Amino acid sequence: MIDALRVAKTAHFYSLKRPLSNASVDELFRRVRAGHPSASQNVFFHRRSQVGASFWSAICFFYDRTPSFLSEDADIRERICGFILLVEHRDHVAFFKSKLEVPAGFSTRYLGKISSEKIDLVVARKDSIFEKIRLRNMSISKHVMRSKSFEADDLSNVVGPAGVNRYVPQGYTVRSDTGNYSTTPSTGRIGQRSDRVGHLALVEYAATVIDNIVGANGTPARFIGSFARAIDLASVQGNLRPTSFAIDVASLVDAVLERREVRFVRKVIRIGSALSPTDVLRGRDEDDRAL
Repeated sequence: MIDALRVAKTAHFYSLKRPLSNASVDELFRRVRAGHPSASQNVFFHRRSQVGASFWSAICFFYDRTPSFLSEDADIRERICGFILLVEHRDHVAFFKSKLEVPAGFSTRYLGKISSEKIDLVVARKDSIFEKIRLRNMSISKHVMRSKSFEADDLSNVVGPAGVNRYVPQGYTVRSDTGNYSTTPSTGRIGQRSDRVGHLALVEYAATVIDNIVGANGTPARFIGSFARAIDLASVQGNLRPTSFAIDVASLVDAVLERREVRFVRKVIRIGSALSPTDVLRGRDEDDRAL
């Protein structure tokens, strides 16, 4: 049934904190199914099949959920079919997915963020022409324009340099000799405009993008370099110390409610086996549940 899969070339890319194994992939898919008690038998299931230097795994099944426009009291369920295809290549992984999410526990244990700078080097090459960009103001003040978007055949002829250093790119679309690409650097999402393709073409696409990420060097397009860049705390080196602290509530609200990049979760300990306090502290037999 995997041969019938046809989706666009859009994936989320991550570095691997530790290598994946047959057992870790099995655990991932078990947790994905456990998050949907009404899950059917698998439509397809593949674990770490090899294509060249890459490994791919996939799962697909049906499950029931309450329609987003009805309350739980309506007792109406809709049947959903979701899938996840993950591709391992050179200590990185790409996720193609629809209607299913990667559990938070797996993400924390195995997945690392790819820096926005590397994604810019892969997507925003020097010959790239920017067609669309979404910007967010760095200020957390309530009295500034929080975000704005531009779209044109060539944004370098439309967007001037004045004031752009106050905005951070949230996502953009470019075209070049290699194709049309879109990305959201903060989430690691990279997509190429194309027809829907099968799983082997997706594996090839993921491997090509990862090769470009690993070998990324130089400088990105001049246009994207004129904007401000967000810096992760993990990238701050030396003896630097923060002088102030503020929470960007607006960005947090967008990440939770609109883009759904962040979920509030709680740990639920399974009932059925006696756990010592040490077991609980170590997190044994625990599942992540979205609130």
